[in-house]
Amino acid sequence: MKRFLYARLSRFGLVGILTLLLFNISLSQISTTISKVTIGTPQPGIPLSVQADLFQSNTVEKIEIAFRRFGEQEFKRSEMSLVGTTANILLPGEIIQPPFVEYYFVVTLTGNFNPETYPIENPETQPLKISFGSIEVQQNDIIILSPDRDETISAQDLLISFSLARIDSFTAEFPVHIFFDEKDISALQIRYGDLVILRPQNSDMEIIQGKHEVKINIIDTAGNIKLTQSWSFNIEGPAAVLQTNAVPISPWRYSSSVQLETRQEHISEKNTPYNRVTLSASGAYKDFEVRGFVFNTNEEKAVRQPQNRYYIIGESPWLKIGYGDFFPVFPDLIMNGKRVRGLLTNLTLNKFNLDFVRGTITRRIEGSSGDPIPDSILSISQQTDPTAVFRYYDSLNGSARWIKINPGTFSRDIMVVRPSFGKRHGSHWGLTYLKSKDDPTSILFGARPQENVVFGSDLLVSIDQENFELTGQAAFSASNKDITNGSFSDTDIDTLFADSKEKDRDQMKRIRDLAKNIITVNENLIPLNMKHFPTLSYETGLRLNYFGNNLRLSYIRHGDGYESFGQTYLRNDIQGYTISDRQRLLENKLFISAGYENMKDNTSLSKPATTTFSSLNTGVSYYSSFPEVPNISIGYMRSKNINDLQNSNSAAVDEITDRIILQFQKEFKYFIKHNAQFTVSTSFRDDNSIKNLDTKNNSLGLSLMSTFNIPLQTIFNLNYNGSRYLIPKNSSTEITKISYISLYLNGQYRMFEDKLLLGGTISPTFGDIRRVLLNFSAQHYFLEYLSAQTALNFYFNDKIFGTTESQTDIIWTLTIRAAI
Repeated sequence: MKRFLYARLSRFGLVGILTLLLFNISLSQISTTISKVTIGTPQPGIPLSVQADLFQSNTVEKIEIAFRRFGEQEFKRSEMSLVGTTANILLPGEIIQPPFVEYYFVVTLTGNFNPETYPIENPETQPLKISFGSIEVQQNDIIILSPDRDETISAQDLLISFSLARIDSFTAEFPVHIFFDEKDISALQIRYGDLVILRPQNSDMEIIQGKHEVKINIIDTAGNIKLTQSWSFNIEGPAAVLQTNAVPISPWRYSSSVQLETRQEHISEKNTPYNRVTLSASGAYKDFEVRGFVFNTNEEKAVRQPQNRYYIIGESPWLKIGYGDFFPVFPDLIMNGKRVRGLLTNLTLNKFNLDFVRGTITRRIEGSSGDPIPDSILSISQQTDPTAVFRYYDSLNGSARWIKINPGTFSRDIMVVRPSFGKRHGSHWGLTYLKSKDDPTSILFGARPQENVVFGSDLLVSIDQENFELTGQAAFSASNKDITNGSFSDTDIDTLFADSKEKDRDQMKRIRDLAKNIITVNENLIPLNMKHFPTLSYETGLRLNYFGNNLRLSYIRHGDGYESFGQTYLRNDIQGYTISDRQRLLENKLFISAGYENMKDNTSLSKPATTTFSSLNTGVSYYSSFPEVPNISIGYMRSKNINDLQNSNSAAVDEITDRIILQFQKEFKYFIKHNAQFTVSTSFRDDNSIKNLDTKNNSLGLSLMSTFNIPLQTIFNLNYNGSRYLIPKNSSTEITKISYISLYLNGQYRMFEDKLLLGGTISPTFGDIRRVLLNFSAQHYFLEYLSAQTALNFYFNDKIFGTTESQTDIIWTLTIRAAI
């Protein structure tokens, strides 16, 4: 029943976005692709929602997020779920740790080989940051079902539900106390086994628009709190009508919604219309549920990967079956963050679990071909375009003719199966098998279809209420880079290994007969030898949570030839260790963090030099309980990359990067309620190699969100960014400087008992980048379940990345929503 990200997209309305904490809205960076980033409320160990809004989606093939927790040098990457102009993802809870989480986006544009990043400048050395406004130290044992964390819903749809299935049976027998905005509504709860549901509307309280909190306490007979957990969500639209009589909660529950959107874009002197429809529905009886989702857009084209999205899922406490578009999660080495269109199944029993996925990860896109050329000029054509693919066409007058083809994309199928023994959310041991293969017959004009298999195993030992966790996973892969001609024949083996003894060739044939049932066996198979185990990867880690410390140790080894078609974001050819600790002091008000990482490449000893990547991270965060003292976070990071080549060698690496971050955040009242944040960040890279690519970056940000006594809310941001680069030019280097200042002012006013919401934004940028953004929006609720929203955006671009001339872009959107 838990709504994982691959089965549901987060919903953020206009009000919900504005009522999130100020420091969780990223507006300071300049981009031609991403207009805004919205982050949920971060809490340690709790999965966190991230949403990126795009200016336009017709040019975006996919969007990925790179993220890392404090103390790590390497960014992990996952593909985001892209629906229209909104991309969503749920970051895993294990990386949500103070003092901050760093991230940036990688956007793949149609027809562009090199992706675009956001931020555009130095994304790895100056990434975006997720800050913590406060810290709740808790055990995430209660499964939240609805509303989800930071979800935006209407007051009419509000239904609080959660499951006690993951807590021990002894604790579950104690009374459950439920608080809604600090009001005890425990008397309204109804339990069906481990499932608890209730409707706050049945109390005598008024549920108004804005942010609300649910808190759950399980208290023993002596009055001690055995377990506590809380989460927040947002209510949009008109307030709930007070009930004169309590509305009984039926074991049957249902909901549905429809959203119609039309959008007109005028960008780069080109007009583009968009029409989209989103349908969702769900029905449940006690803890059995069926839900579905359909998104249809006129952006769906045969020359692009799928833009439409759909799924249907049936779920019970022990079985989940779904078909459609999913982002299934398996052990990180094998599959994580990859969209699959097909069948998904999860079986959860007491001591045995089974996960199965089968579908397509890449849709066929037909290639094209040029005119035939004679055999006499083939070599000249190949020299002119070494990357081109030429295919035999026919014979004319006894001479062969060839055609140059622009290869398309093969349809790529995937199957993953993982049985595991133990508790799904506790100690367990699992085995995973992945098989993925291109279909060579899916298109006429293609080149080098591929195949991949992965075998893996993973282990989790979690004891003492998750205070001690030992993890490990290992995987071995085999890939074939061209299966066009199939497996070796007996004649191929006899010819290629003519110098070998006959008994050795017979042994090769027997091995081929066994292996070809798993993967195509020919000269393109990786690995062809097992020296240094190039396709073996493994990771192990230990986490200890005792005496106010959260200590983590890990060791990884990723072979340089390891590959999984289900995990395309893994960093290969790396091995090393990481150690980090976060200590809680002063009743969880003071956090001191430190981490060290040391990694090396050249795992197969095939490179002329080995590069060492080391990083040191330290941080102090203070979350004040005094009204006159702000929350303070200070971070210092140093990374060093060096190999054993002389600096005079062009391949030498010898660089050190230092970063310092200082952040203040405070909620205060001066006539009205404010939430302010001030951030200063600086980084400097000293490149001692012959390339001398020194860089320096300084950024400053001031943000203020104000809530007035009248129904008005405003957001003000002031940001400065300055960068200095040394860029090679001929035999010397050239200094390049880029600096700009961005202002952002947004306001929202609520009228007619919150039935009409008016919003406006002005955001000018000055300096080496010059742009002005104007936004006007309105949302009207005709009924509690029916609303219309319109927005008009103007972008006056005078000087921006990737443009040579001034231009004005206009985007108009009309959206109609109905929910039952």
